[in-house]
Amino acid sequence: MSKERLIAFTDAVLAIVMTILVLELQLPAAPTLEALLALTDQFIAYAVSFFWLSVMWVNLHNEWEQVEQVTLSMIWWNLFLLFVTAVLPYGTRFASLYFNHYFAQLFYGLLVFLITVAFYGLCHATAKSNPETTVRHSQRFLRIEVLDHVIKLVGLLLGLVYPPLIMFAVIVTAVIVLFSIQHYIYCSAIRKKERKEGISYEKQSH
Repeated sequence: MSKERLIAFTDAVLAIVMTILVLELQLPAAPTLEALLALTDQFIAYAVSFFWLSVMWVNLHNEWEQVEQVTLSMIWWNLFLLFVTAVLPYGTRFASLYFNHYFAQLFYGLLVFLITVAFYGLCHATAKSNPETTVRHSQRFLRIEVLDHVIKLVGLLLGLVYPPLIMFAVIVTAVIVLFSIQHYIYCSAIRKKERKEGISYEKQSH
């Protein structure tokens, strides 16, 4: 299977999942501000899930840019990632309806954690199959991976005190990963510019 075909399939599934998230939002019981504000928990849950998925999507594309070879292991990890991600609208809906209940937030948090495990599993499979092009990515994300898992697990424990802290932990990890992506993109642009300037200088010297 070509890289382009796998990326297109992944993008299509993620786009459907993100669309379903908004379709799960309820209409207010009445055309009033009070009725709309009564749905605040649902809008918070939707925003958390959409933002987190968006960060994962950007991260996926940064990883796939360096891929030259697609293996069976990568395909199955990718399918597992999409399988658990497709359940996210259900988990988001459940958590939004019972926003302050631990079990509902626990279900949501465990689902997000499972998606996270699948995502990093795909990253490792990609690095293993493309060692020359993605080893730098694997090293870069190693610390982020550990921190990502730890924060989400701590969130699950803190949820015993205040259940919405589980969603807060998801947002914190998304922001951390987002900043790491932006830092990588900036550094990559600097390195590319330096390489181009170096090549240009060599040509001029010859």
